[in-house]
Amino acid sequence: MDRNFLNESNNSTTINKKNKYVIYNDEEDKPLFYNYDMRKRNKAMMYLLDWATVVIVLIVGGILFLKVTVRGRLFTLDDESISYPKLPELVPMHILIPLIIAIPLAIIITISLIIRRDVPDFHHAMLGLAQSLALTLLLTGSFKCFIGGLRPNFLEVCDPTTASIAAGNPPVGYGKIYYDRSICSADDSLVNDALSAYPSGHSSITAASFGFLALYIHAKFKIFDNRGHILLYIIVSGCIIGAGLIGISRVADYRHTFLNVLAGWSIGLIIALSCYRLNYSSLFGRDNHVSIHSHWLTYWNHHDSLNNNNNISNITNKNDGRYKNNFDVEKNCNQSPNNIALDELNK
Repeated sequence: MDRNFLNESNNSTTINKKNKYVIYNDEEDKPLFYNYDMRKRNKAMMYLLDWATVVIVLIVGGILFLKVTVRGRLFTLDDESISYPKLPELVPMHILIPLIIAIPLAIIITISLIIRRDVPDFHHAMLGLAQSLALTLLLTGSFKCFIGGLRPNFLEVCDPTTASIAAGNPPVGYGKIYYDRSICSADDSLVNDALSAYPSGHSSITAASFGFLALYIHAKFKIFDNRGHILLYIIVSGCIIGAGLIGISRVADYRHTFLNVLAGWSIGLIIALSCYRLNYSSLFGRDNHVSIHSHWLTYWNHHDSLNNNNNISNITNKNDGRYKNNFDVEKNCNQSPNNIALDELNK
């Protein structure tokens, strides 16, 4: 359909002036998945769906991470790469979890509620952070279960003894030198953890949390917007450095190889970027501080204002007898919500 003209006889798009929403008579004119009206009329339900999805993903990811038996890897008893000692963890999980939740929460509350006093922005920041952590947990748990990997300290954790080797499955492979987890004398939960080296869970969830936080701070303060404030730069880079140090600590205490950590960083950062974009207008553009709530609210106000100020059906083009709007339909009435001017979003 020619979007510059609304043909009276075809009448494929009309405006319901009482309820102020667009009616699409032709399916091809509707945007994919949902249109302007669906999102406007179901805001609460869509947010509830988002949060319900986060909860479900967290539960599934937690089950994969903690309860599902990891796919075993074969190993030899003289492999030096998995013979490192078992050292105390530099950053154990019971310390990591409060860190990746409390630090972003405190900073987001300070910026969105105390400084900006913007509740919708706080909601989208928390939703994005929760989505980032949930999806990272799910993806990391899936990789651990279906791929797995031997930790550098696997043999010390496994602790195979003469009796456990005799009671376990016989060795396989060329030369009959490869054993499976059945020869371990340690508790099954410890062995399961020792077989789940790939990817690093510490690295992935830390990168997801602190990566999202870095994007949030960068967007709010426009770090690279020709201002040159070194303190703000240190805060943003500190998030990345913190995620990096926690990942490296897993190499130092012989829980992971560097490739395990690199894989975890990659998963966490990619998901953090994706989830930030789900909740804000862009990643690095001038409007990257604008939440989706503000974006759509501006679009709805913009659209309703145009509907109120323009009577499409009463404006006639005398030359061809067709109904023509006195404003550019492509840029206004049917304008994509992604094309609204930044000045309007900042009002």
